[in-house]
Formats: sequence, C-alpha cells, structure tokens
Amino acid sequence: MNRFAQSLFVIALCVLSFLYGFVSIKAGLFPSAQLNSVYLQARSLISPSNRPNHVFPIVHEPAGANVIDDDAIQPGLTLITSFFPELDWGPGAKLIARDGKVLHVWATTPSDIWPERANEFRDSYKPKYIHGIYLYPDGDIIFNIDYQGMVRMDSCGNIKWRTEERTHHSINSDQDGNFWASAYVMQNDQEYARRFARVEAPFVEEHAILVSPDGEVLKDINLLEVLYSNRLERYLTKLNARRSGDILHLNDIEPLLPHMADEYPLFEAGDIAVSLKFIDMVLVMNPDTGIVKWHEADQLRRHHDPDFLGSGWIGVFDNNVDTTPRGTMLGGSRIIAFKPSTGDTKVIYPTPGAESFYTPQGGKWQQLDNGNALIAEAQAGRLFEATPEGKIVWEWVQNANEESLVPEVFEGTRYPLTPEQVAQWSCNHNDPRL
Repeated sequence: MNRFAQSLFVIALCVLSFLYGFVSIKAGLFPSAQLNSVYLQARSLISPSNRPNHVFPIVHEPAGANVIDDDAIQPGLTLITSFFPELDWGPGAKLIARDGKVLHVWATTPSDIWPERANEFRDSYKPKYIHGIYLYPDGDIIFNIDYQGMVRMDSCGNIKWRTEERTHHSINSDQDGNFWASAYVMQNDQEYARRFARVEAPFVEEHAILVSPDGEVLKDINLLEVLYSNRLERYLTKLNARRSGDILHLNDIEPLLPHMADEYPLFEAGDIAVSLKFIDMVLVMNPDTGIVKWHEADQLRRHHDPDFLGSGWIGVFDNNVDTTPRGTMLGGSRIIAFKPSTGDTKVIYPTPGAESFYTPQGGKWQQLDNGNALIAEAQAGRLFEATPEGKIVWEWVQNANEESLVPEVFEGTRYPLTPEQVAQWSCNHNDPRL
C-alpha cells in the first residue's frame, strides 16, 4: 500500500508539473523562458541542417519596415544580418531601403566558403551565421562566420580571401582601414592553464586581432594575459564555479579614431575598447603596450557593443539580463553611456516614457549622424531607430519562418548609400531575389 501511495504521489506530481509548465508558457510565468529555451535546443537537434537554430517566439508584428516619421530618419540604407527567406532561411546579409525594399542580398553558405569543412557543417546542429560585418561602397563585404573565420566577398558573392583564425562576433574598422575582430583559440593543455588562477583546460582563450583589408593578421592580443598583467583577474570571480570553456566571451573591439581622440583625456588615438561579456566588463587599453587605462564592471549585465560616441562618452548595449519574461524585473535592455574622465553615466535609451525593449542575448547598436540610435533587439528579430528624446521613428521586423518563429537579427547598420549607387554594383540587374 505504501509503495502504491508513493507511486500515485509521483504520478500526481508529474501531472501537476506538466500542467504548470503548460500554463507558465501560455501566461509567460516563470520558468517559461527556460522551458522555451530547452524546447528550441531540442527542436534544433532534429531540424534540417539548413534551418536556423537562433529562432524565438514572435514579439513584434507585423513583419517588414514601418516608417513612423520620415523626416526624422537618418538617410541611408540599412545592412542586416540574419537568416532570410530569400536564402531559403540560410544565413546572409541584405541591404534594404527605409521602406523595406531589398536592394541587395549576399548568401554566406559556410560549406561554400570552406568546402573542406563540409562534413563539419553538415553534422553540426548549429548552422553558422554572420556575426560582425563591414560594407564597402562598391558592394564588397568583410564578415565573420561565427567561430569559423573572416571572409571578404564581392557584391557577386565571389570569395576574395578568408582567414584561418576562428573569428567571431564583431568587425570594426580603424583609422588605417584595418579591422579589429574577436578570435579564439581552444586551449587543452592543463599545464598551460595553470598560468592563470581559476582557469582549467579546456578553455577558450580570447584574442583581439587586427586584420588588413587583404586578410593579413597584423596584431594578436591575448585578453586573458591582459587581465592578469593589469591585475584585473579578480573579476574572474564573477564566473562563480565555471573555470573552463567559454570564460570571457569577447564580443567587441572598438578603436578610438583620431578625429575624436582629443575628446577623451584619458585615452589616445588607436586605443581600443574591449567588451568581455561573461565578466560584465568593458575596458579601454593601449593595444601596443597592453596597459588598461579604464574599466567598468559593476553596472553591466551580459552587455555588448561599446562605442566611442565623442565628447568623452562610451556607449554600451547593456542586455541587463534577468530571469523574468522580457526582462521586466530590471526594466529591459538599455543603451548606457559612461564618461571615464568624470565618472558620469547616463541612459541613452530608453529615456523616461519611451518604449522598452529586451534581448537577453545578442544585440548591437549604432549612434547615427543625426543623433538617433539604431538598435538591434536581436532575439526579438527587430531593428528600430529612436531619437535622443526616445521617439521611435523607424523599425524593421524580421519575417517568421515556416514554424512561426522569428530568426535572430544579429546586426543592423546604416550606411550613407543610395539605391542608385547600389544599382551600379555587379550582379544586381538579374538577381531574382530582388
């Protein structure tokens, strides 16, 4: 009888757990976000290899561009990286006008770029995607296929070069036309790992590399060594029990350009802002000496994309992660700015009364020439442009795929181009995707 009662209790507990899980997903209660993440990971294991696994429930509708205040929008065209229906939901980039019209598409199929790794891509349940991109005026693009390498491709899709360094996340141009990018080396040597307290092999060793327009690696900086040489290793305690694997998660390197260097009393032209997500740190360092001149690690939660804004300010996409649906506990994600020379901070977006936004992972932003901010709400599949007062004047929402899920928007960047200039690029005249 006792055994029967115990079995009945276990069955009842399982039924109640299932029912609560069902209700939590429908109502957005804890742990709906965690359950949905588990579901998406399980689904990706059995999905066709050409389908994205970076897909999420619909937040914003309808899909497409929405011009809210035409006069307040920064002129130019917007380059977007994601998975697109024009590419059979494969990874790529497309350039759109403000009304959403597609002006150019680049397909970035990893097995075409690295045919020698075709089996690796076919066997992986995680399709590779663009994470970091730069557009030349003639239609060439330089981009990272995440954790695979950096590539230069022309407007027709021809590969000009590719790197063997495993780059990821970001690409930013310096004053000489070279590109800073994140790269990693998997370290399996436990004796080597002992150089760094709290680190155990295997672990991801993050590097900031500088690459020429021709694909030559000009500089290579080990960020873990930078932390230890500047006595910043204490921030590794933020990792709690994790000592191996992806411990820093370098997601951006931004150079300070000469035309605004005088506005930053603590820094010099060529210094770089470095974003280390898993220890919530942004630092500014001299890439030649390795000396860290400033760091912030107390006011950010799983951030991305620090940018030098001018007038002494550094703006950061702070994901501001919490465990509630849509980040309601902490108010959602934000763009926050720091002024290292004075210690001042300010929130650029959302301003009081402005619409909130939230992405627990991913996300980039761009300060536009007219003062607006172009923000990629990555896991909501949305880009939007907001004025300094917090008014949204333009937005673009990703299409849902055939499973009614929205692919992540990894990046959106406004370029000072016109449709007439793009029409002169090679391969645009007979492209059936346009």
